[in-house]
Amino acid sequence: MRSPDGALLGGPAAGDTARLERFFEAALAAFDRAAAVAGCRVERVGVAGQVAELRFAGPSIRERLFPALEHLSGPGLASPSLTISVFDSASTGVPMPPPAWPRDAVGPRGEVAGFADGPWRVAFNVGSGILLVHDRDGGRALAWTADAAAVPYYETASPMRPLLAWWLGDAGRQVVHAAAVGRGGRGVLLTGRGGSGKTTTALLCVQAGLAYAGDNNLVLAHGTPARGHALYGSATVRPGTLERLPALRARLRNADRLDEEKGLLFVGGADGTPRLPSFDVAAILLPRVVGGPRSRLEPASAGACFAALAPSSVLSLPGAREAAVARLGAWARSVPAHHLLLGDDLDAIPGLVAGALGAAP
Repeated sequence: MRSPDGALLGGPAAGDTARLERFFEAALAAFDRAAAVAGCRVERVGVAGQVAELRFAGPSIRERLFPALEHLSGPGLASPSLTISVFDSASTGVPMPPPAWPRDAVGPRGEVAGFADGPWRVAFNVGSGILLVHDRDGGRALAWTADAAAVPYYETASPMRPLLAWWLGDAGRQVVHAAAVGRGGRGVLLTGRGGSGKTTTALLCVQAGLAYAGDNNLVLAHGTPARGHALYGSATVRPGTLERLPALRARLRNADRLDEEKGLLFVGGADGTPRLPSFDVAAILLPRVVGGPRSRLEPASAGACFAALAPSSVLSLPGAREAAVARLGAWARSVPAHHLLLGDDLDAIPGLVAGALGAAP
């Protein structure tokens, strides 16, 4: 964890629950001081039948972490099962207390040794500078960073992903690395490793009139058929995609930083794009750029579907993996899957996706 002056912080011992509990209470007290200084904005969001309350200390951190979740907010949401207190030190002037783990306790996926699972879960992403602490039994959580202005674009696109995945996983839901589009309460998942063509395919389909559920992260829930739920209202776009879809440039939030970042935009709502908040999963498509004159669908096995869906959905998240792997295996066996081989005929791709969906665009 890094302090506002950039010094790496470290505490005394990994896995010391009593020390972590004291740290968490001190951190919540720091949030209260930050909210007293900068004001507190409370938002509720609902996803996959679960409701979380987010308390933002000051506008700076809210502007970075809430826009991608804003489409999930609205009146009439039930009492929350999780309350997340969110603040940064730079904009509020309130420091974070020293943490309850040593310097070398943070693993490659951000998990903190001794707190990857169990009643307390802690993760610190060195790249984004976001600290997440989850009190599972108390239904409380904390999200902190040293400086809201330094939050990178990819965290703005998918804020607090490990924390939301922990919380939803406890309710039997699974955050998956996939895009989705659809219509009329039905949708198709587009999944695979980075660069496989998920975003290009999803945005081509949106341009052709299909509704948008998400670009990189969705939530799956058990059912017959399986149910998908939108999580983030964002898309991150590679420069090559912008060349193929130049109309997107007018909607970018970071057009001045494309030499070092993917393009960031929010899809749906103000731009008039129809959204797909929840849907029956009609098919799972595995895009792959092959070039040539003709795009096409080919049958895919459950094993190929699992291999595309599981690694990027599970291995990038801190915490236990067994339950997630079991869920993904069941979904891969229960939903029709196809390889979506992407050629140079971009205009044909939405029709192929709509065919797998069972509706023409």
